[in-house]
Formats: sequence, structure tokens, C-alpha cells
Amino acid sequence: MNSTLIVRPSSRMSQRVSLQEDGVEPLLSRENGIVQSPAQIATISASSLDDDEYTQNGLQDFDLELDDELGEKHHKSTPLEALYHLVCVIIGTGILALPYAMRQSGWIGLFIILFSAIVNDSTGRMLVSCLYHQPGHRLTSYADIGQAAFGQRGRLWVVVFYRSALGGITTLYVVLAGTNAANGLGWMSTRVWICLFSIIVMVPVLILKSLKEVAVVSLLATLVSVIVVIVIILAGISQIAETGGAESNIVNLVGFPSALASVSFSFGGNFIYPDVEASLQEPSTFPSVLRKAMIIVCSIYLLIAITGYAAWGTASSSPILDNLTPNSPGKILATISITLHVLLACPVLISTLTNDIERSWKCPVWLSPVGWSALKARVSLRMGLAACISALAVSVPYFTDWVEVMGAIANTALVFIFPVVFYYQLNGWDGRSWREWAWTISILTVGVVGGTIGGINALINLGRHLIYGNL
Repeated sequence: MNSTLIVRPSSRMSQRVSLQEDGVEPLLSRENGIVQSPAQIATISASSLDDDEYTQNGLQDFDLELDDELGEKHHKSTPLEALYHLVCVIIGTGILALPYAMRQSGWIGLFIILFSAIVNDSTGRMLVSCLYHQPGHRLTSYADIGQAAFGQRGRLWVVVFYRSALGGITTLYVVLAGTNAANGLGWMSTRVWICLFSIIVMVPVLILKSLKEVAVVSLLATLVSVIVVIVIILAGISQIAETGGAESNIVNLVGFPSALASVSFSFGGNFIYPDVEASLQEPSTFPSVLRKAMIIVCSIYLLIAITGYAAWGTASSSPILDNLTPNSPGKILATISITLHVLLACPVLISTLTNDIERSWKCPVWLSPVGWSALKARVSLRMGLAACISALAVSVPYFTDWVEVMGAIANTALVFIFPVVFYYQLNGWDGRSWREWAWTISILTVGVVGGTIGGINALINLGRHLIYGNL
């Protein structure tokens, strides 16, 4: 079997790593060492490698094996398709809580949104640069970075949080969609809707096995989220025109930490960055793709936050849809749109999760030479995940509360702590400027404070529901 690893060809026919993105000023500096900055991204350029070298370097992933066995061409994403993936995953249901976060913090919450976008962009670059910390070799996953930094213990921590976050968020989205469908359409119970949606979201993943191929799903999810934004903005403008604006605060120190927790985690999603970067035709374009995604997401968040808080002020609810007129066309359209968005986001999350699981199977050990076993394995895994999602969603009481508790912990680790700690562990802690340390401490502080407060709030909600039910 002849395998081909898709890399950027080097004019020198030698292995090298280019870490400086053209036209980007380094955010951090380091005199000695390969990786200089989280704003710098690595692009692997290598000469041809044979199959043995692939196996030794751990570069034979499941998709490569399937392509070789089935005779399929290994597709790669364009920067625009990668942009769809990032925007689709980052913009979640958290967008509906932004006006309420502004109510908690006051207008200073706008700076929290800007700061969170910058932090997420920085940690995302740190994370992806860790993939290339060894010249001529690219790690394949987030878990590989953890192992490179702290051995098997690091890998274990990443795997637990990584898969919990992906699986939990996917299941949470299915529960939300099922609840909205049951409340809006009736016809069937919430549990039946959840089971139905668990199967529906698996269809694209069964048919289209890679991120490249689910790009159309990401595009649809992004377009649907735009509808939600337009509806909320129009409703807010109408409310301002009728009432002249609502009462608001400049700063609310009491609610500031809770607002920080809500906003910081509305930018979560960097656990898919390694897979998105690997899916690109030109990995060197990832920094610009990530920057564009952050600009788009931040702009949308600012529009929602400003319009919602200006319209409803201290009466802003979470979700903001509760502030819209009941049974109005706008509220119905927004509810349908957010339901479609979370359903369309699920295939991207599931595809990332299944690819991670499949990589850990070490497929060359047991796959048959004809490829049919590979296909059966892929289908079986995805159908098994659909069954697990349905079982968890309909059998675990107050599952959404459990996910929020786990999400607060997992997001803190995956988005804020792990990228920073892994980056410096792999590239050295010494020789850093005071500005770099100040920025690093700021990132860790935001993550820890946000995660702690978010986790406490989620535990309070869970305890309240366990004791008093849905009263």
C-alpha cells in the first residue's frame, strides 16, 4: 500500500518548520528557540516520507488509512470552508445570554467581549503552534500535545476534558433542539424528539466523514445564526423606538465576575482548532482564518450585546428570546433558527470527536486489506455515539445542568489553561519579558475566575433542580 502525506513542498527538499506568519508582528518574543510567539504559526514543509516513517512519527491517522484502503482522494478544506467551521462552532447558544451578561456587568461588559476575543485568538495560536514544536514533525491532535508536554498524564487529562466537552455540548444541543421542537410543534414528546434528532444529526457524519465534506453543514449553520442575529437586532431597534431605551448601568461590580464567566466561555471552541488546521489545504493560512473568525464572532457578539442591553437594559433575560413578544413572528423565527443552528453545529462537533476516537484505535493493526472493515467500523462508531447521545439525554435527570458543570471545568482547561501551560512547557519558561508574563497571567486569571464562577453557578442551578425540581 502506498500512502501519501499531504504537506507543503519545500524548495530545499529538507525538513523545516516556518513559524513566522507573513505580515504579522510577534505578540511575544524569545531570543533562543524555535517557537517565538503565539501569534506565529507553524507550517510543516517536508520531503517525501515513506510508510515506515509515517508510522514512527504517528502521522497515519484514520482518515489517511480509510482513503488508502477505499481508494478515495483525501480532500482538504479551503480557508473559507475552515472559516465556516470555526464560526459555526464558536457561535453557540451563548449568544443569547450576552444582553443578560451586560445586565450583570453594565456597559463595561463590551470590553469583556473584546478582551475575550483577543484571549481566544492568542490561546488558539499557542495551541496550534504546539503541534509543530519539533522541526519536521506535526503532532496530530490536542491529546498528542498534552503527551508531548507532560507524558501520558497530560494526554489523559486532555482526552477526558476534550471528549467530555465535545460529547457534552453535542448532547446539550440535541436536548435544546428536542425541547424547542416539543414546545413549539408538539406532535411528539420531548424524549421522542431528542431520539429523532440524535439520529438526524448523525446522517451527515455517516455520509461525510471529514471536516472538508461537512463544510456545507457549517455554512448553513452560520447562515442560520445570522437570521437569529437579525431578528434580535430588529426586535431591539423596535423596542428602543417604542420606549426610547431602557435603564442601564455603566459598571456593576457585583455582577462583573459572573458576566466574565458567561462572556469568556461564549468564545469557547478551540478544541477543534487542530483538526480544522489539519484539514486546510495550506496550514499556514490558519492564523488569518482564526483572526477573521474572531473578528466575525466578536462583531456579532457586540451587535447583540449593544442592541439587547440598550433595548431592555436591567430587564434583559437569558436567553434574550424571552424578552421578545410571546408568539410573535420574530420570536418564532428566532427559535426555529437557533434550533436549526445547534442541529447543524452537531455534525462538526461529532466529526471532530469521532476522528479523535478513530485515531486512537491504531487502525493498521486490525483493519482488513479490502477496506470494508474500515467502513463498518466508522458506521458502527457513529451509530453507537447516536445511541449514547439519546440514552444520556433522555435518562439523566437535568442533563443540561450536568453539562454546564462539566463544561465550566472543561472549557477552563481546554481554552485557557492547557494551551498556555503546554506552550511554555514545550518551548521553555525562561527568558520571558514582564509584558509576556503579564499577558500570560491575565489569560490564566480570566480562565480560572470564569471557570470557578461558572462552575459554582452551574452547581447551584443543579442543586436547586435536584431539590425543588423545575419549580
